[in-house]
Amino acid sequence: MLLDDIILWANTLPHWQKMISYYILHSIKIDEIGMDKIYEAFKRERGLSEGSNKDFDLDQIQSDAQDGSSIYWRGIENVQGVNALSSQQKLEIGPQLTIIYGKNGSGKSSYSRIFNNAFMSRGDKTLLPNIYSKTKSVDRSAELIFEVDKEEKRVFFPKNLNSQRYSRKVSVFDAISAMGDMTKENELSLSPIEFNFFDSLVRCITNVKEKLEVEKRQNREPNSFSDYFDTDTDIKKVVSEINGKTNIKELRLKFDISTEDLEKSRKYVARKKELEALNISEKLKQIDDLAIDIESVKSIINQQNDKVSKERLEKIQKLIEKQNKLFILSSQEGLKQFDGDDIKNIGSSEWKNFIEAAKTYHDSIVESDGTELDYCVLCKQDISKIELIDKYWSYLKSEAEVQLTHVNKEIGALSKDFEKLKNLDMIHPQSKLYEYLKSHHDETLEQISEFKKRFCDCIDDVMLALSEKRWNMKIDCQAFDVSNLDDVSQILTSEKKKLNSEKVNEELKKIKVFFGEYNAKLCANKLLPKIEGFIIKSAWVENADKQRISTSSVTRKQKELFNKYVTEEYVERFQIECKNLNVDFGVNPTQRGAVGTTRNKLSIKGKNLNEVFSEGEQRSVALANFLAETGISSENSCVIFDDPVSSLDYERRDCIANRLVSLAREKQVVILTHDLSFMKILENLAEKYKIDCKFQHIQTLPTGDIGIISNNIPWIGMKVPARIRSLRGQLQTITAQYRKCKTSESFAEYYSKVKLWCENLRETWERVVEETLLCSAIERYKPSVNTQSLKKATFTKELYPEIESGMSECSSWVHDRAEGLGESIPKPEELEKYLERCDNFIKMYQS
Repeated sequence: MLLDDIILWANTLPHWQKMISYYILHSIKIDEIGMDKIYEAFKRERGLSEGSNKDFDLDQIQSDAQDGSSIYWRGIENVQGVNALSSQQKLEIGPQLTIIYGKNGSGKSSYSRIFNNAFMSRGDKTLLPNIYSKTKSVDRSAELIFEVDKEEKRVFFPKNLNSQRYSRKVSVFDAISAMGDMTKENELSLSPIEFNFFDSLVRCITNVKEKLEVEKRQNREPNSFSDYFDTDTDIKKVVSEINGKTNIKELRLKFDISTEDLEKSRKYVARKKELEALNISEKLKQIDDLAIDIESVKSIINQQNDKVSKERLEKIQKLIEKQNKLFILSSQEGLKQFDGDDIKNIGSSEWKNFIEAAKTYHDSIVESDGTELDYCVLCKQDISKIELIDKYWSYLKSEAEVQLTHVNKEIGALSKDFEKLKNLDMIHPQSKLYEYLKSHHDETLEQISEFKKRFCDCIDDVMLALSEKRWNMKIDCQAFDVSNLDDVSQILTSEKKKLNSEKVNEELKKIKVFFGEYNAKLCANKLLPKIEGFIIKSAWVENADKQRISTSSVTRKQKELFNKYVTEEYVERFQIECKNLNVDFGVNPTQRGAVGTTRNKLSIKGKNLNEVFSEGEQRSVALANFLAETGISSENSCVIFDDPVSSLDYERRDCIANRLVSLAREKQVVILTHDLSFMKILENLAEKYKIDCKFQHIQTLPTGDIGIISNNIPWIGMKVPARIRSLRGQLQTITAQYRKCKTSESFAEYYSKVKLWCENLRETWERVVEETLLCSAIERYKPSVNTQSLKKATFTKELYPEIESGMSECSSWVHDRAEGLGESIPKPEELEKYLERCDNFIKMYQS
């Protein structure tokens, strides 16, 4: 048996897939909660979650499915919460053929959807609550009634419909879904529960895979813990390298702050304060600044030493002596030519300056004009014959006078230079160097002060000598020995070495490194809960990444079992059913595996059905496929057809009706339809083949109640004998109503019932013509004329008056009458006579 092989294979599956198999084989709906349970079982089995899984007994399913009991479906009742179906109804199913008739909107489709959920079906499984109800919605449920070894068994849907011994017995054909299966490559459900098992298993496995991917994305986080650390430390490096393989215990040891760490922390805090109190950096800067200032003072003093050195003073003395000699020489050589000219103050500086200025003015005019002047530039007198002017120019051009001019300029420059040196400060009284020397080298500072005084005195003496042009032999300035300042520089260097900045900096650096690691440990300890959570999640993700979830083994097994149990038998049965339904066009079914499903494709010469067949032919092929599927299942005992001939022509409807009624000899056949003519065809065929036929009428009442079930077929579908029985029963109710007429209201109600009764009797007389006189050769709901039936027809012209009389007496007063005719309402006794006339006519002329 196929189920044996499925269960044998399912027992070899991983536990979580065995759990899925258990749900599927027990027809337990796998909703979101169920998928969560399966997913948790998968994680426990793969080490992605803690805990253990309980085992599932799949072998018990075989005993349920193959216990040898005879099981038949007998009906459904107590429907709750499905659309607007009334809950106080019972839908009964007969042993052979059951016809369930209902107009559109009567609730027939709601029952069909219940069947699609409860049994094997590819039809619409959508179950909706009553959206118009103002009361609180109730859980959708129903009671399915089965006969098990001639004893009644109630199965509660959907709660307890978890055994294949019931659900596998019934299969449902939905024309729209079946056509989709045939014209496309959809899932093939042969013995529905067996092969649907694989498709359901694949869907659940795929769902588990999707859930795993979602959880992996939720747990996959980047390691951003290093962002919490400002400086690079060993701890930061450790944190940045944390992943799912990190040992949490070892990590805690690295983050642990020991007693030694605490002791070092207290010690280093105190030591750091001591070192910072030394202010080494500031002191080093001060020493360096002092050293720079000393070098600056040395440069100034060396410059001053050079200015008043013995060699330079001797040069100045010689310069003054030269100036005096040139002055005398100039006077002796140049002034002799003016003897006898009686020029006052001749030789004086004023006189000399005057003639120099005149010469300069004269030369500027000559240079600009280009000609020699023979007149005085001051008084315009003719000077061409005056020799005194030439003497002036000759005097200015004498050698001694020229040298004297150069010496005077040099002496003037020296005077300015010494004037500047006199005002130059060696050490500012408010400078750091002055304070330092005052505090530590007062003697050196005193020596510098003494030198400055000597230097200034010497400068005054030199400047006086230059101005008087007479040298004082006492002029002298002892040089300052700058080696004294070198001694101070050496002392500063020594003090800088004593500070030992490198050692201090090294110690501070060591302390800084310690506190960097110490603070990093403190930070890491605060982050530890998050870090541990990250490690756990990362380890989980790494483990999850290793998991491989595949459906290939399911596809292989499905294909293996399909080839073993289905292919040849299915093709043979399918071809037989195609012939039965008059669609024998050489249609060949092909099957192939595709990701956990077996695909069924019907084709003719390489083309799909919808490319070759009409809609009617496609429906017939779909029905043939369904009959082939259910035919190969030894467990199937009941088939349900939901509007199997909708929109088909009469020839195909007759063919399909004939096949379905004949199928009722082998198993229970339930047909839901809204087509009255099709219902009549089924009724006639059942009568012809002597098939037990049970009618169920689903209707909507004027009160708004939906899904009300009656065992009687609708009036319009009743045959003449059934109508006579119905009229007789109605007459009893009318008679009782007549006896209670004591008010105008009650009499009006009697009138309404009599009028309707008489109309129905007239319609019965019309139906007598079809069924009794013409032997159903011509029927209003039949598209063809059955001429063979006319052989039994008994109609003659003599029968017409009797038919006319019977129809007139029950209908003449029913039509709208003139007011002058008055109102004559038949009494129950008269109604009885009307009915007896019709019944006697039927009995007399019935063939």
